[in-house]
Amino acid sequence: MGNVSVNLNSEMGDFVVLRKDGLPSYQIASLCDDAAMRVNYIVRGEDLLPSTAAQLFLAKHLSFDLFSKSTFLHHPLMKDQSGNKMAKSNGSFSISDMRKRKLSKTEILSFIKNLFENTINDSSQSPFFSTLVLEEIFDC
Repeated sequence: MGNVSVNLNSEMGDFVVLRKDGLPSYQIASLCDDAAMRVNYIVRGEDLLPSTAAQLFLAKHLSFDLFSKSTFLHHPLMKDQSGNKMAKSNGSFSISDMRKRKLSKTEILSFIKNLFENTINDSSQSPFFSTLVLEEIFDC
């Protein structure tokens, strides 16, 4: 993806920092947690790019300097064969679900490879396609 510029005003407008139930929003909770834990490398889905911009804005104004200097990686979202984002709310299932269904290690790894191929344009260039790497990442 490279360096990305986000127009926070057009992407999120006046974003929520305190929910109706009185709890902090994702932007504040995640920012404070990452700052308290001194996290400096953050990996998220590309759908959270506007949230990252909001958190960087807040970090600047709250003097959370370490967070402001963090490295962010926003990866493409995993998509199903129809091109829809994989999520539990969309009926997607997890590796735990696959294990409960008694899928073999080979079937699970094949499923994961197919997801990557549907998500990344040039999958041949991705180091994630090594079976050994997939086994380690997904513990299967």
